[in-house]
Amino acid sequence: MIRYNKYIIAAGAAALSAGIYSASTLAASVTSTANATVIAPMTIGETQALDFGDIAEDGTGGTVALDASTGARTPGGGASASAGGGDQRGIYAITGVAGKTYSISIPGINLTGPGGATMSVVFTNDAALTIPGAGSDNIGVGGTITLGAGQTAGNYSGNYTVTVDYN
Repeated sequence: MIRYNKYIIAAGAAALSAGIYSASTLAASVTSTANATVIAPMTIGETQALDFGDIAEDGTGGTVALDASTGARTPGGGASASAGGGDQRGIYAITGVAGKTYSISIPGINLTGPGGATMSVVFTNDAALTIPGAGSDNIGVGGTITLGAGQTAGNYSGNYTVTVDYN
């Protein structure tokens, strides 16, 4: 009986080790290469400041939109845009790797004027979102400014941030 048990134990051990070793004979591996390319960061600089120019409202409030591509102003509601008011779209020069796509972000702000009065601005842009073959481009920035009913007369200003980044 002892001899019979030895055979069973030996047969079990052989079967177990055969299963372990046969699994490793089915394994495969490959050696690969990992690569990376470090690209130059994008740059951006203001070449022309955004200015909505001289605007007015008739007591009911309104909006003035400034086109990001042309700089043309379009009043709405009770707002008007006076001629010769120094209005101009913002222009930003960007550089980056030619052919790369990018995103642009310009969060809206409030312009602050006399006595803490404010006007909101929502920005627009005419970015192509792909850097041209020369590796540089200009982005036009415009937006829509909202005047409240009875908006306080005076100069208004505020800082905004234009962010560009590769996708």
